[in-house]
Amino acid sequence: RAEGNSGGIQISSKDISLTDGAVIGASTSGKGNAGSIIITATGNIFVSGENNNGLVSAISSEVYSTADGNSGGIQISSKDISLTDGAKISATTFGNGNAGSVNINATGNISASGESNKGLLSEISSEVYSRAEVNSGGIQIITKDLYLTDGGIINASTFGNGNAGSVNINATGNISASGESKNGSNSGIFSQVNENAQGDAGGIQIITKDLYLTDGGRISASTLGTGNAGSVNINATGNISASGESKTGFFSGILSVVNPSGFGNAGGIEIKTNNLSLTDGGIINASTYGKGNSGGIEIKTNNLSLKDGGTISATTFGKGNAGAIIINATGNISAQGEGNNENESGIYSQVTSNAEGNSDGIQINTNNLSLTDGGLINANTYGKGNAGSIIINATGNISVSGNNKNGF
Repeated sequence: RAEGNSGGIQISSKDISLTDGAVIGASTSGKGNAGSIIITATGNIFVSGENNNGLVSAISSEVYSTADGNSGGIQISSKDISLTDGAKISATTFGNGNAGSVNINATGNISASGESNKGLLSEISSEVYSRAEVNSGGIQIITKDLYLTDGGIINASTFGNGNAGSVNINATGNISASGESKNGSNSGIFSQVNENAQGDAGGIQIITKDLYLTDGGRISASTLGTGNAGSVNINATGNISASGESKTGFFSGILSVVNPSGFGNAGGIEIKTNNLSLTDGGIINASTYGKGNSGGIEIKTNNLSLKDGGTISATTFGKGNAGAIIINATGNISAQGEGNNENESGIYSQVTSNAEGNSDGIQINTNNLSLTDGGLINANTYGKGNAGSIIINATGNISVSGNNKNGF
């Protein structure tokens, strides 16, 4: 078994194209560190496709299962960066060493779209895999616009015994996540403790102008294993909208969740934006389905619109408390109608029938509040625990009118 460090890779170029399974990689399988990959491109970077054996094109820094050393991570400076058909930029560890961080500075745009023939998603990732007992270095991205489509993802997660690093994105333009891959994987930005893993998810921090989540596009920090789901913090100087669902029934939205197999707390969601719109089932959800507390939701906005099944929810379905929902809207709040799944548009803080825990309630400050055609504000308990209070301070008017499609 080799002992020693890898010197890493440094590349300066105009355009860089990796296709049909081509790889720029630095790795360690012995006793020593994998050197860093540093790429400076004055033009564009294009990574696409796979070879005949199904190996995808990639820029990767890896610590293999036999290794005892760290991954040096990846640093990229470029104009536009495009990942298609399962291509990836990744820093991962399978062994006894930390997965280095992925740092990308794109003066143009970044896009990740589609999957390989074997279903591998186009992705930017920093991950700890199942046999590893170390940490993921996380992802830092500076760009103009960011497009994630047809299963394209940004992902910092742990499958082993270690922490998943945070995802930090600063987009001077817009961010959009839309659709799903052919096998039903949602496009989006993820920080996750996976099933059977032990460690914390580092959470997601986003600064952008406008944020669009459509047809199942998601931003999610969650735990399916033993560890805390990190918080989601989004500051959008423009508008945020989440609308519609994927073909497999996953709604677009922003989530911080403890899943049924999870044992830990959800870090909650904090949003600052100009206008926030949730339509056609779009969701903001900080809930626990396992054993742990669901974090609170705090929203600061001008106007908030919930329509056709758009919901904001902090709910416990398992054993733990449902966090508070705090909304400060300098303009107006409206909730109208129900979605295709007959969920009424609204704001919910609940303890469900088989759950054990308290609901921390709902606090709203706004100008005008309008609930129509079944729109709801609801804090209640069906299980073992207290339902939190609802506090509304409206400097203008409050109006409630109409029924949902079932007459309620």
